[in-house]
Amino acid sequence: MTQTDKFYVSITVWFVIAASIDVLERLVNDFEYVKGMYQQVLFLGHIGTGKSTLLYQLERKLRGIYKVIRFSVQEHLDMESINLADLLCVMYERILTTCSDNLGEDSKILKEVYEKWNAIIKVESESEKEHNLNIGGNIEFGIKTKLIKLMSNLTSTLKFGTKDRETICSVVENNIIDYIGLLNELIDTINEKNRVPILLIFEELEKIALEDAENIFIRNGSYFKNIKLHLLLTTPIFLKYHTGFKNIISQNFTFTERCPIIAVSYADRSNYDKGIEKMCEIVDARVNNNLIKRDALKQAAIYSGGVIRDLLWLVGEAARNCKADCIKIEDIEHAFLDLQVLYGDGLRQKKVDIIKRVYDNPYCLVDSNDELKLMQAEVIIEYNRKQWRGVHPAVVQYLTDRGLFV
Repeated sequence: MTQTDKFYVSITVWFVIAASIDVLERLVNDFEYVKGMYQQVLFLGHIGTGKSTLLYQLERKLRGIYKVIRFSVQEHLDMESINLADLLCVMYERILTTCSDNLGEDSKILKEVYEKWNAIIKVESESEKEHNLNIGGNIEFGIKTKLIKLMSNLTSTLKFGTKDRETICSVVENNIIDYIGLLNELIDTINEKNRVPILLIFEELEKIALEDAENIFIRNGSYFKNIKLHLLLTTPIFLKYHTGFKNIISQNFTFTERCPIIAVSYADRSNYDKGIEKMCEIVDARVNNNLIKRDALKQAAIYSGGVIRDLLWLVGEAARNCKADCIKIEDIEHAFLDLQVLYGDGLRQKKVDIIKRVYDNPYCLVDSNDELKLMQAEVIIEYNRKQWRGVHPAVVQYLTDRGLFV
């Protein structure tokens, strides 16, 4: 058992009627292998809800059925500006880096891919390219090594936003069908050699801006159907509230799933004991329970609003400032003051009005793009699958202490 296995706690969504849905089980079922079918799943969720740990478990369960490539988009691309061309480039780079072992240096498809991408920017002069391709009397000598390096350089260019980024994106977007077609040829060749289909898992796409999410999933979502890959793409929770979301589900993706934030209260803001205990269980998997008083842990769960990232932050911050050998409730209270500041510093009056509206009516409809952005920031949180929304406890307390909230 790995350290990640020890940390994993099943994220179950509870309903008032006491039924439950295991998110991991749903994802495993979504990717049941069917020859000739390419499942492409949107995995919606707030930031900091334990998706990475869950996706690690998904990778383990699907290993052997698929060649699973799980990676962080944040490590490869510029999170401030992401489009479909970026994602397509990183698909090529990840597949070539991790799946091309069985393709020889003289592979025809690798040469075609190299020529296609190398034509975008002048990495070498024409004379140098001709020399390198003909070295040793073999026109395809060393092409795989050069291709992997080229794709790595291109993704670096996209990540760090040099002036060549616009050129790369423009060329790919204007010839998107050609790049997808060539990617499919590459995938077919690799699958034939490896005998196991590829599954790409894109992590941290839920962190992209509203405008980028609209561009990728609304305006360009239909292109995904043309890609012969099994895909799981983490997706911003606010996308579910977009007017075009229904069409995304029915036309462009096989399934959509939600990674829930575990409710630690009901919509009327009274404590939800089952949710609080589930949050405590997540900490128990990581921390010796002798190091934190149970009442302190339960209070941390309530203060987290159900956001696992915030729960672990509160416990970690309390431990850092703790003067005794065990975290007590006053240590959690002190950490909660700092969490309030982290959430509150970026708030403005217009946002406060939106927050008040949701606080007073948890079942109200989404009213604006500003509201969607507050959901991405987890100031406003969607709970479970009941589609009610609440305000993060740190935000409520921050605004209350300043006389802006009643």
